[in-house]
Amino acid sequence: MLALALALACAPKSSTPSAPLPEDDGSVNWEREMMQLHMSEHFTRAAQARDHVIAGRLDEARAELSWLAEHDAFPGEPATYGSFMTDMRTIAETGVAARDAEGLAACIGGLGNTCGGCHQSLNVAARIPGSTGPAPDNNGGVHGHAARHGWAVDHLWIGLVKPDDAAWQGGLDAIRAPVFDMEGLGVPEEAAGTVAAYGMILSNMGQEQVGSADTGGRAELFGRVVSSCAGCHAAVR
Repeated sequence: MLALALALACAPKSSTPSAPLPEDDGSVNWEREMMQLHMSEHFTRAAQARDHVIAGRLDEARAELSWLAEHDAFPGEPATYGSFMTDMRTIAETGVAARDAEGLAACIGGLGNTCGGCHQSLNVAARIPGSTGPAPDNNGGVHGHAARHGWAVDHLWIGLVKPDDAAWQGGLDAIRAPVFDMEGLGVPEEAAGTVAAYGMILSNMGQEQVGSADTGGRAELFGRVVSSCAGCHAAVR
């Protein structure tokens, strides 16, 4: 039960509403509409894969990545967009073959970086849903800290995918908070040391300053954050 509660608390709030097709009144740029629909689906699948990895559902994560790896191009897609889609499929294929959460998490970071690069190249102002309001306080024991980390993952993801420097920094600030007091955690005694270690690992990651130009570095850091979240959850499962 504790593992389920942690997974729910840590789960980022990102979701993508369905995007209905516009009516064909002769004024619609169908190539752009198709591209936007594809982007929306890619975001949904990548975010779901991320959440599955965090929760320890690795086969479900591979299923989402398999869909991305096999997703076809659409007629008339811009050449620049097609180039990034090729990169996306290659990264997704690597994720499908990954044997553990660490390998899958690295691929999730790579996907986020590919999305962000595509948005910048096409000058797309991506509208990405996520947690709103300030980061939850560092109280309430393990659940309060897990909620804060979920908020942080949301903002790091937005910072990577959009991309958005303010969101990225907000995510780092949230996980850099001091490690919680172990006495009030309420986790099994045999897992307490592991959970504390992951809390310290995440706190240290929050101090890593990776410039916006180093998109690969940010992708790598995000992958490590996701992997650490998954490791902590596994310790109390």
